[in-house]
Parts: sequence; structure tokens; C-alpha cells
Amino acid sequence: MMTHLAHNMMLVSSALTMFYGKSIREPLKMVTCLAIAAWISWPLLLISLFVVPFGAILVHRVSQGMKNATRKEVEGMADIFETLMETFGSIKTVRIFNQESTERKRFKGNSGMLYRMSLRMRFYDALLRPTTELLGILAIAVSILAGAWLTLTGSQTLFGITISDRPLSPGELMLFYGMLAGASDPARKMSEIVNVLVRGGTACESLANCYDVEAKVAAPENPTPIPPHA
Repeated sequence: MMTHLAHNMMLVSSALTMFYGKSIREPLKMVTCLAIAAWISWPLLLISLFVVPFGAILVHRVSQGMKNATRKEVEGMADIFETLMETFGSIKTVRIFNQESTERKRFKGNSGMLYRMSLRMRFYDALLRPTTELLGILAIAVSILAGAWLTLTGSQTLFGITISDRPLSPGELMLFYGMLAGASDPARKMSEIVNVLVRGGTACESLANCYDVEAKVAAPENPTPIPPHA
């Protein structure tokens, strides 16, 4: 219960703060930039975003790993709280039966598991950002190659696909690149908040599973009144 009231509520609070901040502002910026790029040439935009499905699959895999690691971290935190409260609450019994080394080993085992789960979450955190950076660079590189070919050759088709109804000017192409770069920055920032939202959602599920349990003892339909205290 202490873990739920302290650690889980902290995770939920961080997720709510992030949700009503960057997770609303950054997608709006990204959608605006992509809309302008689509207005210039939506076929070229689709060609540039061919890496998005791969990125979505990778983010989903990382989110699942983060969710499992968060659930185990909460369990490890609860074990540490339980060990400390039992040991300190019954310190006289521990001392009388000379169980200091046993309690120390139990605490060391629980803290070691929590340490490993924390390292795993840091790994997922460190993996997500460079991956989205690489996908953004690939998308811009593909658009640069395709746009340069269209501009230099004056062509309107690429691999048999009509990119625009007229040749793209260098100014339009530079604006297109600017909009792609403007969309990649919110995408990078959104990747930073994915893990925070996933951890907050997992903590929320844990809180719901803890507090939404139905009572095993049901109140009687016709309860017998207790006589007043004499």
C-alpha cells in the first residue's frame, strides 16, 4: 500500500504533467508541418515517410518492454518497503534471534532485483531517442535525393509515380525540406515522453488493480441493528 501511495502516484503525476504539456503541443506542431509539406507535394511526402511504419513497430516493442520492466520495478519497490517495515517494526525480535545477516541478505536480494529493473528501463530510455533520430535522418535523406533528382532533371515523375503536376522549384523544395525538419523535431521530443506515458499508464493499472477489488464480505440485505452502548 505504501508503494502504491508513494511510488505509483509519483509516476502517474509525472505522466499527467507530460500528457497535458508536450504530448498535446508537439503533435500539433508536427501535423502542421506535415500538412504544409503535403500541400507542396504529397507523393514526395509519402516517399519520404516510408520509414515511419518501421519506427512505429520499434516504438511499440520498446513500449512493451518498458511496461513489463515498470511492472517488475513496482513489485521490487514493494518488496523493499515490505522488508524494511518488517525489519524495523520487529527490530527487537530480529536482534533477539540474531537475524541481522538474514534480513540484510533479504534486503540485498530485493534491492538487486530493483537495480536490474532500473538498468533495463534506462536501456529502453536510451534506445528510443537515437532510433527516432536515425529514422528522421533517413526520411530527410530520402526526400533530399528524390527532390534533387526532380529539380535537376526537371522531371515530374519518380519511378513512374507522378510527384507533382509541374516541376518543383528550388524554393518549394527548400520549403518542403524545412517542413520535414520541423516535423522531425516534435517527433524526437515525442519519443522522449513515450516512456513516461507508458510508465504512468502501467502505474495507473496497478493502482486500479489494487483499489478496485470487490469486497469479499458483502453487506446483508436486512442488517440487524446493533443495540446502543450501555
